[in-house]
This record gives sequence, structure tokens and C-alpha cells, in this order.
Amino acid sequence: MQRRAGKSTVPIVLPEQFGADHERLLLFIEGICVSDRGYPDPRSMSCNQARHPERATSLTPPWKDAYSTKLTDGTAVPGHDDWDSAEDLIAAGLVQWCGTGAQPRFELTDAGWARAHELRRARAKRGLRS
Repeated sequence: MQRRAGKSTVPIVLPEQFGADHERLLLFIEGICVSDRGYPDPRSMSCNQARHPERATSLTPPWKDAYSTKLTDGTAVPGHDDWDSAEDLIAAGLVQWCGTGAQPRFELTDAGWARAHELRRARAKRGLRS
């Protein structure tokens, strides 16, 4: 299955393929839900300008494939950025898009809050910062 954004397509990533990049983004969204009412700072999210020109800022670095989302098996999805990962989290039922196209705002679902809690707890057990 493919999604359409910008001028190119990338596959939808299934929850069983979510790696550290999806987990990091879920925890980022959890943090902004707690501290910023769910409004992301676009400078804090990777953005492939060719796919999401409306999300790019003047400070967005030129896209490099090295920025592409990594999956659990270590492979990367070329061109897949944090905005695509947010769509994956939405499709997985972990996140809701509650803002407008011009003013994105995220909320976690009950399943998203539970998953974020699991991730933080696992990180705490390993002694990692989140």
C-alpha cells in the first residue's frame, strides 16, 4: 500500500516494522502533548521538502537519504521523514491529527499513551534518556 504526499510516494510502514525512529517520534509527540498542547515545532521534525514542502521552514536542511526512517530490520525507507512517520502512527491508532493542515496538532490515543509509557519504562530500565 502506498500513500501520496508531495510529488512522490513512499510505502505505509506497519506497526510491526516500527523501529527507533517511530518510537522517538511517538515520544516526541507525547512530550509536546504534555508541554505544548500537541503543537509540534516543525524545526524538531525531519522534513523531506520534496514530499512535504508545506512543512519545510527556512531552517530545514536539504534532504539527504541518510535522514530516511529506519525500520526494525535496520533498512531505511528512502524519502520517508517524520511527517510520514506521524501518518504511520496515526494509521496504527496511536496518534490523532487534531489540527489543521496549516497548524498541525497531535493527540495521543489511549493506545498511544500506553505505548509511550511502555517505551519510557523500557528506556528507564536500560538507563537511557528519552
